[in-house]
Amino acid sequence: MTDAQTSLVATARFERSFIGALLNGDIRATSIELRAADFTDAFCARVFGAALTLEARGQACDLVTVTDFCPDLEAGTLVELAQEAAPVASLAAQHARSIREAAQRRAVRAAALELAQKAGEPDSPLSELLDGMKARLDTLAGALWTMWTRCAASTRT
Repeated sequence: MTDAQTSLVATARFERSFIGALLNGDIRATSIELRAADFTDAFCARVFGAALTLEARGQACDLVTVTDFCPDLEAGTLVELAQEAAPVASLAAQHARSIREAAQRRAVRAAALELAQKAGEPDSPLSELLDGMKARLDTLAGALWTMWTRCAASTRT
């Protein structure tokens, strides 16, 4: 298995463990700096999006409320996720950091691929190309720093 494949497997495990902790009420979706788009597993992304919506409405996020809110989600899979939960909230916060970092890496790869494509276009001024890439990387770095500090704070409370 390549390093990239190993990383994808680890990310999937972190996602499932984090969503399990969320379904068990060990952590709140709104207390972690994540977006549904940060998940590679579509099912986990859907559950996380539902949790964000439920919490925004002032409702609890657990197996029952998620199943009621998204009746098309496989209840058995939700139960499996709850059983795979991180054993303590601090581990769930660590998993959230890993999920977000993996999402940031995917964003950096996408930005680099876009830069490589634009660099091949002779009409693209080099200074604009470099300035645009620097701005995108600075934005990604700032978002990652913000997420790390918020997650670190949530594990201390």
